[in-house]
Amino acid sequence: MDNKHALADPPVSPAAVRMRRYRARRREGLRLVQVQLRETEVDALIESGWLEEHSRNNSNAVIDALHRLFDRVSSRMTRNAPRTW
Repeated sequence: MDNKHALADPPVSPAAVRMRRYRARRREGLRLVQVQLRETEVDALIESGWLEEHSRNNSNAVIDALHRLFDRVSSRMTRNAPRTW
């Protein structure tokens, strides 16, 4: 019998991969949510300087802009600073 085949890892199901990712996110304090944005909300990100106009259709750029906005809001709330937005 060939030992190479006996030591190979069994295939991992897509469900197991999803569960591993879910658990890793939870350990890191992250949650995955799907959000629908209106064009006017994307416009507001651009007008307020969080997103560049040429990136309005780039999903990763929009996600990054939202993360920066959320980070700013949460840091202000943590410091109990007056709201200026």
